Amino acid sequence: MTPLSRLLTFTLVILLALTVAGSSLRWVVSESSAVSQGQSISPMRTDPESQRARRLLERGTLALNALALVVTIALVFSIGLSSPGRPETRAPFTARERELRSISLLAATSAKAQEEISAERGERAKAEADSRQRLQMLNQALEEKINIGRDLHDGVIQSLYAVGLTLESAQRLATSDAAKAQGLVAQSITLINRTITDIRGYISGLSPRAVRGDSLATRLAEIVEELRAGRPLDLNWHVDDAAVAELSDQQLAETLQITREAVSNALRHGGASRIHISVAPAVGGTELTIRDDGTGFTPSARPLPGFGLKNMAARADSALGTFKLTSAPAAGTSIQVTWQTAQTV
Repeated sequence: MTPLSRLLTFTLVILLALTVAGSSLRWVVSESSAVSQGQSISPMRTDPESQRARRLLERGTLALNALALVVTIALVFSIGLSSPGRPETRAPFTARERELRSISLLAATSAKAQEEISAERGERAKAEADSRQRLQMLNQALEEKINIGRDLHDGVIQSLYAVGLTLESAQRLATSDAAKAQGLVAQSITLINRTITDIRGYISGLSPRAVRGDSLATRLAEIVEELRAGRPLDLNWHVDDAAVAELSDQQLAETLQITREAVSNALRHGGASRIHISVAPAVGGTELTIRDDGTGFTPSARPLPGFGLKNMAARADSALGTFKLTSAPAAGTSIQVTWQTAQTV
């Protein structure tokens, strides 16, 4: 109920009270006149004062009734006009509820989107980690493949080449010197068995037979003897035990493989008759030197076929060594590898 409706209701109550009071007062006046005259009073026989009083009361009562009627009509209109306003009074609350529901829905949608983004980030991070792991595994597999190819080229192939040369020599001597030919065949069998042992080591993931100390000289002599295949060769070597002791197992293994490749190149391509091999202390570590008196070549003239020189350089680099090649036509070839040791790193 509006303030105007309340005011009109209060006014109507007062007017009704006044109307009732006026009717009562008119009745009292009539009764008083009748008592004072001792007879019944009729409208035509009353005294002038009583008539004027009754007439005044009647007019006042009529005015109050008319005014009450006007107030009643005004009150009805006021209530009727205020009724449509009720939805308007609730409209702000309804709009606020809609806003709150919209905000709640937006918050829920945002939270769900955040969860989806977090899940997507987690999946993406997992996919990236898997990709990095696969790439690392591929790199490891490629590196192992390169190492296997390098070992096969510098080890097994050279050994088989030496066996072939030895058997060729035995074949030539079969008619002229059967005893010597038989000895070369026995040597070939020994080389083949040794090569089989090395291949088993490769398959097992092991490096070729490890060497340490005095046995390095023995292994170098075995390599040269294997590769010369009965051909005349003046071999000179020097192995310093203290220098060998400073080398790591990997450096010792690479020393054997580099020596094998260098001696094979000197005999096969250079036609060398004299080879010098030394492992000695040097500035910066331990130095491996392989020098021959073969035909030599010009390193910068054109790229050389095969992988021998590249493999030797790669082996030196993989075991903290520096590779140096010196050669000239008719001046032989010299290979130097300086290994960094624990005292020089």
